[in-house]
Amino acid sequence: IENHPDGEDLTSVELASVGNTKYKVLKFADRNYTQDGMGYVILRKNKTFAEQVTKSNTIYEIRYDFDLNGATINLPANSVLKFEGGSIKNGTLNGSNTVIEASNVKIFKQLNAGGSFVNSFIDASWFGAIGDNNTLNDTAFAEAIQFSIESHIYDCKVGKGTYLINDSIELSSNCSFGGYDSQGNAYYAPLPVIKSLNDSITIALVPPTSNGIITNVSIHDLGITHGNFNDNINNIGIGYVGEDLKGIQRCRFKNLLLQENNHGFYFNIYGGDGFAYNAFESVNTTWNNCGFTIVGISSGSGISTPYINLNNWTNCVFSNNKFYGILLDTVRTT
Repeated sequence: IENHPDGEDLTSVELASVGNTKYKVLKFADRNYTQDGMGYVILRKNKTFAEQVTKSNTIYEIRYDFDLNGATINLPANSVLKFEGGSIKNGTLNGSNTVIEASNVKIFKQLNAGGSFVNSFIDASWFGAIGDNNTLNDTAFAEAIQFSIESHIYDCKVGKGTYLINDSIELSSNCSFGGYDSQGNAYYAPLPVIKSLNDSITIALVPPTSNGIITNVSIHDLGITHGNFNDNINNIGIGYVGEDLKGIQRCRFKNLLLQENNHGFYFNIYGGDGFAYNAFESVNTTWNNCGFTIVGISSGSGISTPYINLNNWTNCVFSNNKFYGILLDTVRTT
């Protein structure tokens, strides 16, 4: 049988020679970059990822699973990683104006990032998050959020469903975490739900060691619950407990439903910095023991209590909680 590849979609590659006979196989042809479009390469399973991802301005279709074996891969400029059933694990991808294209399936595992990626957010499902009210998602959330930070995207999102966790989802300054925009709302349509199975803060805002002030965090489009009213101090929807938190400033909380927690929001704030310039929009805390709590802490040795000032509240509800809707303890206003 003699094959005649067209050289555009199919090409012939010499496989081996036996005597005077040469054996060839057909494969999909790679497309080189032109001014009219991107090059296109389908990665083969019999070669390493690094061997094949070498050209700039190219779409790389990933059909197979690749283990980087701890290696760091510097991706060519302006490339697209297009996942069609494959995955990448165990290494570091340094982007260079790189785009990730994938549906909401697992494509990454134990993967770090560097350089520049142009996606607007990282989908937690890419790291294995599943909202089936059965799967534990602690590792998936931690890896997805870390990748979003390392890739300088700083935004991680989840689709509809109920996501179980055992430990806190930790957010640092400049990070965003939430559901896909406009999938539901805090009063009528269902939102993606994060449900904690233990007495831990569901979403913890972790202060930096430099000054203890959390800034520019966004939490949005989520339901947050423990599913019980346990009075454990750490049974909290969003918050932080500890003397290393000095302030929360310029953060955004939008389209949230916090219910069946001991505290919907709870913040210990230590010292003179405070809770300021934060925006709350369409936040609904209901059926908690306490809806929203700030407890200021003063050392009594010249450190003043924290202030609350210039926060914005729009279309928010703090009602039908067991003990109180809003509690401000040992704070000052200016």
